[in-house]
Amino acid sequence: MIAFIRVSPFIPTSGNPPFFADKFEMVKACNKSLCKAGDVRKVYLLDRCPDEWIIYFKKYGDVFPNTYGKKESLWEAYRVAQLEKENILFLEDDYLWRPNTLKDLDKAVSYFGLVSPYDHPTDYLDDKNMIITYNFNGLTWRWCPTNTHTFAVKPNIFNEHIDAFYYGLHDWQMFFKLRTENVKLYTPLYSMATHLVTGQLAFNVDWEKLANKYKNG
Repeated sequence: MIAFIRVSPFIPTSGNPPFFADKFEMVKACNKSLCKAGDVRKVYLLDRCPDEWIIYFKKYGDVFPNTYGKKESLWEAYRVAQLEKENILFLEDDYLWRPNTLKDLDKAVSYFGLVSPYDHPTDYLDDKNMIITYNFNGLTWRWCPTNTHTFAVKPNIFNEHIDAFYYGLHDWQMFFKLRTENVKLYTPLYSMATHLVTGQLAFNVDWEKLANKYKNG
């Protein structure tokens, strides 16, 4: 699996949980958690990041420095990813991972085609999303109507439906278009990673404890 990780020094308007002193401390902890989640080839797309950030991420993988804006960095990730033959993970910089989960994610994307590691808490607001579950590789998965721009996809599905991935800048627009093309998204019921956004941490994991481990480790 190859991961395309988009990194920005800017804090989202929705805010991050108060686990870290600043954004750089947070993205370094998230990157450490990704490394502990498993072996994956990494490509970092840095959006207007300081030189200190560029130097740091060069230690972990290939770096595309200073793309400009969410759209440009996402489109650049898609452009480069079209050349890949292995499973592809598109990842935002504010995701904290549980250890040793990438192998299961890689197996799941090979089976389902399109998956996210994030069990989004807002999905529990609608009981219809909980009707159908699937057991695979000892884990429980479900169909999910939408998620964030952190997801993994088989390369043939990515290339066959490339226009859908470019369909609108918002994640829900992309997943809506994919559903019209009969490509469904699946997520694990025990989240492999969480989006570090205030009020949107995945359930059933002590994410603050995990954050402190990577912050201090």
